[in-house]
Amino acid sequence: MYNEIEKKIIECLTYYSDNQQLATGRDIFGWVNRELGNVSAQDVQKVIDDLESFGRIKKHLLDPFSLAEYELVHNEL
Repeated sequence: MYNEIEKKIIECLTYYSDNQQLATGRDIFGWVNRELGNVSAQDVQKVIDDLESFGRIKKHLLDPFSLAEYELVHNEL
C-alpha cells in the first residue's frame, strides 16, 4: 500500500505543479482517498514525511499556524 500512496501523492503534486499551485496536506489526503479509498491520515503523512526527507518534495510554511503546503522537487538531470 505504501507504494500506491506514494504514486498518488506524486500524481497529486504533479497536477498541482502543472497548474502552478502548491498542495496542502488536506489536498493530498483528499486526492489519495479519492483514488485509493480508505487510507488513514497517518499513513499519508508518513509517506509525505519520507518523500520530504528524501528530497522529492518540499514543504512550505508561511507561518507556524498555517497549513503546510507542498511542491514536487524537479531534479535536473
